[in-house]
Amino acid sequence: MTKSNASYYVWVLTRSGAPLTTEGPYGPFSFAIAKQNARIAASKGLHDRAVTRGRDPSSKSFMIERRYQAGTGAEVR
Repeated sequence: MTKSNASYYVWVLTRSGAPLTTEGPYGPFSFAIAKQNARIAASKGLHDRAVTRGRDPSSKSFMIERRYQAGTGAEVR
């Protein structure tokens, strides 16, 4: 499955960088739409956002693909 047709989710992150399970996840989206939504939400919000592969953070297949900084929407590397 390629990133263009896989299911990706947008999560609000806690200060420690873990998915905030009381809010979200939002999706599923294509990878491009998930990145766009996460960047916009991070730029307008107080918490970082992440694009993840997988919906369940406790799953072995769960992976954060991209992370965006709160307030700026800049990608965190």
